Amino acid sequence: TQTRALSIEGRFEARVAQELRERGHHVRVLEPWSDTLGHAEAIWLDRGTGLLLGGGDPRADAPALGI
Repeated sequence: TQTRALSIEGRFEARVAQELRERGHHVRVLEPWSDTLGHAEAIWLDRGTGLLLGGGDPRADAPALGI
């Protein structure tokens, strides 16, 4: 039987992993800023002002562009 692991980055406090284990999860702690978890970018549109706000993931070069 293969066990699925819940992966979290090592920058979380140790108690987070411990509490998840106590709830029955198999937890795998990765390095603090792991590429394993992927990269995300987001753009938010303020419909009231038309302003676009973007943010990029600090794990890599990750621009968020609104055009």
